[in-house]
Amino acid sequence: MDTSRKTALATDSRIDPQAERFMEETVSHSQPSSPHALLASWAGTWKVRTRNWMGTWVESTATVKMRMTLGGRYLEETYTSTVLGHSFEGRTIFGYDNTQDVFVMMTYGSMGTGLTLREGTLDASGRVITFRNATGGSERVEIRMEGPHELVAEMFDGEPGHDEVKVVEARYTRARSVWGRGF
Repeated sequence: MDTSRKTALATDSRIDPQAERFMEETVSHSQPSSPHALLASWAGTWKVRTRNWMGTWVESTATVKMRMTLGGRYLEETYTSTVLGHSFEGRTIFGYDNTQDVFVMMTYGSMGTGLTLREGTLDASGRVITFRNATGGSERVEIRMEGPHELVAEMFDGEPGHDEVKVVEARYTRARSVWGRGF
């Protein structure tokens, strides 16, 4: 908070000092951190090859655009494709909750009417984020960073080590620059 604003608040007898401390803590915890920088590295346009398990593997391609929003706090993904002749548009919001020390992921799309909330952790290698459904259930999403221009997202259903099966595999490749000079 800039010093003139802080001074104005301190001299205003209507402001509760406890409320002011709460606001300072809130502002402090809301600053983008290194996990946000990791998500920011995904910003750009991607081409995606997806395989969905529907009794057999069904393949499709998609275009994905990712951009940081709200001052570098969230990564917004817009996903468009056609699956078995049906148009699909989806959105994912990725973030990192500094207070809970956990990645967050919210997905929704045109082939449903609900939202899915997930929480995730980064592994020791710093290259794999594993998300679990925040409301329970056995679904797991794993996103692997295979390089600066390659991501792999896989979704599994069932319990790990028991009846878990892969139901989605999406391979992201960063789109080349329109100027033809690489990525």
